Amino acid sequence: MSNHIGTMHAGALFTLGETASGGAMVGTFADRLGQIRPVASGASIQYSRLARGALTATARCAEPAEALRARLDADGKVAFDVAVDIQDAEGQSVAGMTVAWHVRRT
Repeated sequence: MSNHIGTMHAGALFTLGETASGGAMVGTFADRLGQIRPVASGASIQYSRLARGALTATARCAEPAEALRARLDADGKVAFDVAVDIQDAEGQSVAGMTVAWHVRRT
């Protein structure tokens, strides 16, 4: 999806980053997906370069998966951030994003 200057629309970049963050969250709690309610509670994005062509988003939880699962087990809920880097086909970062997740046992 292009914008008025022929580069990737900012909304498309945001959607890519938020989706990738969900993948990191799902990977962390894959064995418990039927027992949790995840909610993305907030997000911020910083655009650093014009984005053109194919993009790749890489997302990582800010804390180790074992620590997040242990907090969920102990408290019944956990809040954490997922950092996302969006790169173009040349490997240049075009945007960075942080998504805040809240996960609660059902």
